[in-house]
Amino acid sequence: MNLFFTILITSGHLERRISRIDNRCWTMSVEHLQDSDRINDFFARIKLVNYVYSILFELHRDFFPSELINVHGSMNAFLATIHNYLHLSDDFTFDSNKLQNIIKQKKRDTILLKLLKILL
Repeated sequence: MNLFFTILITSGHLERRISRIDNRCWTMSVEHLQDSDRINDFFARIKLVNYVYSILFELHRDFFPSELINVHGSMNAFLATIHNYLHLSDDFTFDSNKLQNIIKQKKRDTILLKLLKILL
């Protein structure tokens, strides 16, 4: 059992959050990623890919301990915990680099917005 299992699964945080995501886009994404034969269908629909990574960003923002941000392998452990919880296919893995790039971009956007507010 890893720290993320405790933070996300044992505490019930992930279950509560996932239960609130009740829409067709999420359901289709998970169904595609649970079935090895449908993973390519997931990637063919960029809307689904973007939606899943936006959810991962929110989960990271809300549940990823700041102490682990620069710890090697922590992002992969975090994503693996979510992958296992959702019972996704072993033929699929989340792209930790993609999520890290999204996080960096969101941070840059936030900083720019703060600067604009100061200047205006």
